[in-house]
Amino acid sequence: MITPVSDKNFELLGLKSFENILAQLSELIDGDLKVKVLLNNLNPQKSKLTNLKSFIEKSEYFELLDTILRNRADYDRSVGRGQSTIEHNKESKAAKEIKALTKEVKRILNI
Repeated sequence: MITPVSDKNFELLGLKSFENILAQLSELIDGDLKVKVLLNNLNPQKSKLTNLKSFIEKSEYFELLDTILRNRADYDRSVGRGQSTIEHNKESKAAKEIKALTKEVKRILNI
């Protein structure tokens, strides 16, 4: 399972609530649950994500993906044209991020 999260304060609150739900589910199934966390829709100018990354790394239920999807104009532009981000501009930063995410997910799934 992958859960997207942005760098907004209310997202961290939501992630904390989700962690509590995962803890309860883990007890119910008597097993370990690990959710991959995708940093998503982040401001391209913002590089300090210390609090968010620290919370994710300390949690026994979350594992941070390497790929980060930043807020890019090409995401909006491609939707407006009925295209995927890669179809819209395969050399854009947005397309490169999507390709990196695809590669990472395939690696995790061994495909």
